[in-house]
Amino acid sequence: MNWGRAYITAAGVIGVVTGLLAFLGGGFAGDPADGAIFATDAVHNLIHAGTGVLALYIGLAMSGTRQAVGIIGFGILYLLLAVVLMASPTMFGLMQIEVNTADDVLHVTLGLVTCAVGLATYRKQIRLRHDGALDRAR
Repeated sequence: MNWGRAYITAAGVIGVVTGLLAFLGGGFAGDPADGAIFATDAVHNLIHAGTGVLALYIGLAMSGTRQAVGIIGFGILYLLLAVVLMASPTMFGLMQIEVNTADDVLHVTLGLVTCAVGLATYRKQIRLRHDGALDRAR
């Protein structure tokens, strides 16, 4: 089983579903005044849905080393997003609701775990390529 593919595809589904459900409100993501744990607004919800679609593309349309690099890139994207949101909780005025600490923790965790999964997937792809070359040389 390709765990990298499974992970990034699941992350994509979660991102799209979370982004779309947050528009309905009343859940764990949305306006903190409504009791949401994660503070989001329309722009933030679109970012979740958009990055979810990107993750689905990486998981379903890419393979091999290219997919592993895509997973690593996705993790780096979320780490950069976390840094930007820590520096400017409204993403320099693009969002109406400031992200909160729960958002920051989620973005950093997602970035770090995704980078780790991508690196593990990359190492596995290199090993598979190396083992295949050894088999052809025999």
